Amino acid sequence: YARAARSRRDNLLSSIDELRGQLEEAKARLDEAMAEVSKAETLEGREKTSDRLADVLRPADMGLMGMRAARA
Repeated sequence: YARAARSRRDNLLSSIDELRGQLEEAKARLDEAMAEVSKAETLEGREKTSDRLADVLRPADMGLMGMRAARA
C-alpha cells in the first residue's frame, strides 16, 4: 500500500510540474496576444483620427480653393 501511495504522490508531483510549465507557456502566449491587440487598437485609433482629420480638413481645403479662385 505504501509503495502505491508513493507512486501516486510522485505521479501527482510530476503532473503538477508539467501543468506549471504549461501554465507559464500559456501566460507567455497571452501576454504576446495582448501586446498584439494593444498594437492593433493603437493603429486603429490612429487611422480613425487620421480619417476624422481628413474629413475636417477636406471642407476647409475646398473653402481655400474657392477663395484662391475668387482672388484670381
